[in-house]
Amino acid sequence: MLIGDVKSVSKEGFKEATGGIQEVGKGYLGAEKAEKDIGFGTAGSTSGILAAKIGSYVGILLSLIGLIGVAYVIYGGYLWVTAAGNAEQAKKARNLIVNAVIAIVIVGSSYIIVAYVTGIFQTSFGTAQ
Repeated sequence: MLIGDVKSVSKEGFKEATGGIQEVGKGYLGAEKAEKDIGFGTAGSTSGILAAKIGSYVGILLSLIGLIGVAYVIYGGYLWVTAAGNAEQAKKARNLIVNAVIAIVIVGSSYIIVAYVTGIFQTSFGTAQ
């Protein structure tokens, strides 16, 4: 059977080929479940998909900001280790590490809030699994 032949199979032909296992139009090759899983076929699903995409992009952005915060902690540690008794450089390194840790905590909290809010939108618009 060629790929072109698959497209030409009608619902009745499918029912006949499967021996009537599935009712035509209901659960046709799992299409209804797949549509529901990806957010199609339900009222307001576009908003749910949009919320999921926005949440995904914000999550990626927050992850990158978190990585920058970790890089600042490492840089601050390097400055502290190489201070070699220089009190001014050690103070600068300490402040850099403290500020980076505060930023990481804020970004982590933001990530949790975004995940929670997008979960609410996905549930309310029927796209959550």
